[in-house]
Amino acid sequence: MTNHTIHDHSDYKSPFNLKREMGYTHDEVFNLLPRALSDYRYEIKDDVVTIELEKESVFLEIGDERERRYTDNVYFPILPVSISFIDVDKADQSRFLHKFDTSYMKGLA
Repeated sequence: MTNHTIHDHSDYKSPFNLKREMGYTHDEVFNLLPRALSDYRYEIKDDVVTIELEKESVFLEIGDERERRYTDNVYFPILPVSISFIDVDKADQSRFLHKFDTSYMKGLA
């Protein structure tokens, strides 16, 4: 479960940032990360993931986990994630986000 907005920037090649709230725990995000980033080289330092595209970079900053509680027994994890694209054009942003998003879709095997 992710919430995000992508703005149309046809040839955007400066820093571009997305902020999301993901319905995952901290551990779940990091456990699924190898699948989400299987097409890329990446490095993890603390809660920052640096991803190398061909000539560009993407940074994931994982925030502090919290929960949205509906009742005493029903709650969902909320994990803020910031995705920063540095010198990444729109086509590469779209490819990266498609791979990332499909890797975090719940219910897929």
